[in-house]
Amino acid sequence: MGTCLSLMALVVTSAASFAQSDGDCVSCGGDPVFPEAAEFLAAKGYPPEDFVVLLTWNEVPRNGDGGLVTGYRLAPSRGGEPLDVYSDADGALLDDDRMAALGIRAKNWDLAPVSKETELPRSVAKALAARPVPKCIKWNTAVSGSISLPPIDLELVRLEDALGESTPGKGAKRIGVFQELSDPVVVVGDSATVGTWRRVDGGAIWSASIHSPNAVGQRIHFSGLSLPHAAEVVVYDANDPDEAYGPYLALGDDAGLWSATCFSDEAVVECYVPRTADVDDVLLEIDRTVHLYINPGSLPWQKAAGSCNLDVVCYPDWTTTARGIGGIGLIGDSGYLWCTGTLIADTNTETSIPYFLTADHCVDRQDKARAASSIEVYWLFQT
Repeated sequence: MGTCLSLMALVVTSAASFAQSDGDCVSCGGDPVFPEAAEFLAAKGYPPEDFVVLLTWNEVPRNGDGGLVTGYRLAPSRGGEPLDVYSDADGALLDDDRMAALGIRAKNWDLAPVSKETELPRSVAKALAARPVPKCIKWNTAVSGSISLPPIDLELVRLEDALGESTPGKGAKRIGVFQELSDPVVVVGDSATVGTWRRVDGGAIWSASIHSPNAVGQRIHFSGLSLPHAAEVVVYDANDPDEAYGPYLALGDDAGLWSATCFSDEAVVECYVPRTADVDDVLLEIDRTVHLYINPGSLPWQKAAGSCNLDVVCYPDWTTTARGIGGIGLIGDSGYLWCTGTLIADTNTETSIPYFLTADHCVDRQDKARAASSIEVYWLFQT
């Protein structure tokens, strides 16, 4: 497993880092780390006195209907080569013929581990752009427009979460909901539905604040964005302009563009056009936001973790590797979803491609409903 703390290939934006590993080890002990798997396999002819469960995993077969199968890596207690056993969603063990039909290939457990440096290379660190400075702050210009969104029905939202309606099946956890703008913000040239252009020494600024009551944070969705040369859009915290994200220059694809999470209930969207460009060439549209109602740093883990989860606090040798773990937030069908993943190293010792591994049920496609390009990573995440 690689631990190079670099920007991963999937990431479009990267959010603030946080860590939560200051507690004592709560899951260390001598009990089997896969008791449910051991109990299940014992009933299928693999008793714990004869076999030790080394690992379990879920995978989606290449030729299946999209359902998950479970794999078990077993070691004979009295010695011998480990073996892999699979079961389907109904709890039936899969024989070789069915595994072949589903396209489940034998795993290669002999790959040697590949390690990478745990620090960001100097060349990459120097290339990282500085946090943008809002032009309204630079030129002491007041925000020209504002929008107040209705409060969300938090009681209803939490009920949906409790009933599993927000993330049916095995899925990511929802931590934010969509807020649709009844009247989208549209800026076309010198005309704007909200706010006005204001002239400054360096050019012209349009800005508007969006207030979502009691939001932990907000993400802004641009359904349209076309700017002249050297123009830019920045999103920042109205109460703390040092928290600024961007610059955003154009839409990435048909899914639109989601800003990074601005951790405030009031976010400012600012468009700056330098004097060398023409305001008439601006097109900016905002149709929705995400209202975060859960702070990712406060998410519980202990109750939700299965017995197969191993607490990294119990294994000091893995402390450095654990720095490659990231919490990820992404846009999903029901809102803003939370999941986790890890950096892994590529197997070519001559390259340093920062691959990021996560589950298929976290992010599996790139479209308007669930966009891989909307992923943002919370580094140094531990529970």
